[in-house]
Amino acid sequence: MTPPGDRAAHPAARRIQLALSDRALILLLAPLTALGAMSQNMFVPVLPLLRAELGLTIAQANTTGSFALASFAFGLLFGGTLSDRLGRRPVMLAGNCVFVLGSIGCALAPSLGWLVTARIIQALGSSICMVTTRAIIGDVYPRESMARMLAFLTMVMVIAPTLSPIVGGVIGDWSGWRGVFWVLAGVGLPALVLTAWRLPETRSDADRAAFAASGGHGPGALWRQSRHILGDLAFFNGILQAAVIYATFLVFVWSTPYVLKAQGLPLSTYGLWNLLIAVGYFIGNWLVTRRSGRYSMAGFIRTGVTLQLAGAVLGFALAESAFAGPVLTPLCLFLPMAVLAYGQGQALPNVTASAVALHPEASGTASSLMGFGQQFAAAVAVQFMGLFPSTTAQPTMRFILAAAVFSAVLLWFDQRRQPKIH
Repeated sequence: MTPPGDRAAHPAARRIQLALSDRALILLLAPLTALGAMSQNMFVPVLPLLRAELGLTIAQANTTGSFALASFAFGLLFGGTLSDRLGRRPVMLAGNCVFVLGSIGCALAPSLGWLVTARIIQALGSSICMVTTRAIIGDVYPRESMARMLAFLTMVMVIAPTLSPIVGGVIGDWSGWRGVFWVLAGVGLPALVLTAWRLPETRSDADRAAFAASGGHGPGALWRQSRHILGDLAFFNGILQAAVIYATFLVFVWSTPYVLKAQGLPLSTYGLWNLLIAVGYFIGNWLVTRRSGRYSMAGFIRTGVTLQLAGAVLGFALAESAFAGPVLTPLCLFLPMAVLAYGQGQALPNVTASAVALHPEASGTASSLMGFGQQFAAAVAVQFMGLFPSTTAQPTMRFILAAAVFSAVLLWFDQRRQPKIH
């Protein structure tokens, strides 16, 4: 996969110029973006092992995910503003260090309380890396190129989260759930070295001045910036759309291993079947990179939301039919989610780019607000779904259908309010 260097590397396609090519920048940022997804996806297959060793209920085990998601959300909220004020490079380095330390803490955890605390630290570090990565893309590229570059970034970094459940299941079968966190710490260290060696500062003096002029300094900076940005209805709608995408995906991720476990399937089953979802999401992003410029951002969003609803309806119908079996159960779960992920792969880069580009003078804060809304909604949804039985897929698919319907209705109202979205 090669970024469209003929267009994106051209000076007119960048807001600022860097010594790094588009390809080199994406390959540098992709691992940093992937840390959060890797830490979630690699851990999910070993949740049953965690429950057995520590004697936890499902709701207690889910706190290791919901608290981490909440921490991730708050890290996104403050990380972008910090990078607006202090610069992208130092904030990225700090986030990477925190991730490594949190991963080591998870591996050494003797109790649930310790593990939840270490997961909070780990998630905080990965969230700072992720939001700073998005802000860097916003620094370098204008709106017309941002969605395409975000899609390329996702295509590169999606490989790691795709393989993570498979690796997590294998590690769990071999060395238990603690081994997952030692591997994550090992992944974070090379990323830290590469960041210190190659990542330049992308925050321009002009954007710093515009940020300061808009009230970006002082103890109330985040509140003033957030209030201004959230007052933009188009931006707020973008947050809600992205929140649906994250919540539906993570609810599925956290509930499905229990459903498969109830069928007597090994831990690695989830990771192998998850390839269907990854392929769907990858192809959706690939279409964005190929058709950007010929197909409007609004068109990608409409298509993505429609496909998301179609996958949710199919998943709901199959779940209510209660098909079961060692092959049929995973197929009925993952095939509809692959359709849904295909649509989300088209929608999310365009939703994100459309929203962040509305406020280029505070792209870090805008990225923070987008990320916070996504992750906080996902954390609440994951913990809420832990209250329902997890031996069947019905509760999960009912939630996903309700969220997809909400997304479609939201888009319909947004189009009536503003028929032409560019």
